[in-house]
Amino acid sequence: MEVEIKLNVKPAIEGGPIMLFTRLSMVPQLGGLPLGGVSKHEIWDRYYDTPDGALSRSGVGLRSRLQDGVPYVTLKINRTKDGALSRREEFEEQLTQPRMDWVMSQINDLVGDGPFPVEDFAAGKACGPLVPTLTVGTARLVRPVGDVAELVLDMVEYPGLAASPFFDIEVEAKIGSTGERILRAVETELYGLAQGSLAPAALNKLERGLRLRERTVVR
Repeated sequence: MEVEIKLNVKPAIEGGPIMLFTRLSMVPQLGGLPLGGVSKHEIWDRYYDTPDGALSRSGVGLRSRLQDGVPYVTLKINRTKDGALSRREEFEEQLTQPRMDWVMSQINDLVGDGPFPVEDFAAGKACGPLVPTLTVGTARLVRPVGDVAELVLDMVEYPGLAASPFFDIEVEAKIGSTGERILRAVETELYGLAQGSLAPAALNKLERGLRLRERTVVR
C-alpha cells in the first residue's frame, strides 16, 4: 500500500517554485528526522486506458514509465484520501513480458486476459484493449526522510497541453513503514517553509493531465 502526502506548489509563491525546491534540497531535517542527499531523476510516463475510460472511472492508473533509461510498468489503484494524505495500492515492475502479464492480471476484470505485448506497450502503441491516453514528463529530486519516508520534488510537464510546468511535492512512506504521524509532521513543516503557498493536491498527475486534455479538446 502506497501512503503519501501530495501537495501542489502555488505558482505565485514568492521567489517562484524553483526557489522553494532549492531551499528544500538544502534543509537538514524535516519532522525531526534528518534528510539525506539529493538524487535526480528524469522520468517519462505514458498512461494507458481502454477507449471507454474503464480504468480512470475505476480509480486505476496504468502507465509505462521510462526512468533514467530503465523501463517499468506501473499500476496504481486508489483506495482512500484524507486531505493531502492518500492511500493507493501500487505495483511497479521492470518491464518484461512476465511482469507485465502479472501486473495486468490484477485488473483483468477491467481489461480481460490480453495478450499485452510489452513491445507495443513500451512503444506507445495500442496494446490489447488498451490505448495511450497521456504523456507526462517529470524532473524529480528525491531526499530520504530518516529511514521511514522520501521527500519527492517534481517539476511536471504535459507536452502539448500546458504551456508552463506544475510543481508538486510528495512525502511517501517507505514500504513497511507506519509513518503516517511523521508524514503529517513533515507536511506541517513544509507549509511553514512555503509560507502558505502549498495546497493539498486535489488531483494526481494522471487526473490533472486528463483534465487538461479535456480543456484542450473543448477549445
